[in-house]
Amino acid sequence: MKKRKNAAIIISFLAVLSISACSYLPSINDDADGDVVEDEKIRIKNTEEAIDKSSAISDPFCEGTLNYRITDCQVYQSLQEAGISQSDISDPANMYSSSEDSRQYQELSDYLTPDGDIVEFHRLVVLSLNIQNVDAVGLEKKDEFLINSILLYGGENEDVSVYSPVYFSEAGKVDPGNEAYVFRYKLEQGENMDVRLGYFVLEKDVESLKGAFGGTDQDIQFNIW
Repeated sequence: MKKRKNAAIIISFLAVLSISACSYLPSINDDADGDVVEDEKIRIKNTEEAIDKSSAISDPFCEGTLNYRITDCQVYQSLQEAGISQSDISDPANMYSSSEDSRQYQELSDYLTPDGDIVEFHRLVVLSLNIQNVDAVGLEKKDEFLINSILLYGGENEDVSVYSPVYFSEAGKVDPGNEAYVFRYKLEQGENMDVRLGYFVLEKDVESLKGAFGGTDQDIQFNIW
């Protein structure tokens, strides 16, 4: 996956979130001459700076408290190994814009062989999460939320890749057949549920990966290992 500037990723990600229950706007400001000023580059936090994976991580895009807690994180070389079928993977063309820096990864064949193996230099990282709805309210429906604001950051120094999810274990349960609802889920207040969220990432970035909420003003990052 090609490297992206922070502002480019946020703008691309808006294409997905614009139809979601918890959407957000990119942080872009005009300077005194009217020129667009890009956000600062993403810096991956070290282990001590990021939120511990055993801690409850609150979704910043919802009213009330909606907590995520990482229960496991695994790396796979094939879909079969992960127990995921190819039909469960979201079309990458729906995840990114057609901007010049993201055209290479628009088809599933950019990530998967016909046998379901991950293509060279990539891996499938799957987060297992427990979601607890303490008293959160969705923006469109009280019990309906979006999970694809959870991204993965990987890389070193200023050379950072931003990865969006391509797999969600609850996909299709809110509105079957509607691709716009793939990453939505329902959870009543006071209830919790276990889910899995998957990402195609560069193999060289695996060890440096941090979880993050994309598009937030406070750079919320959390450990996944």
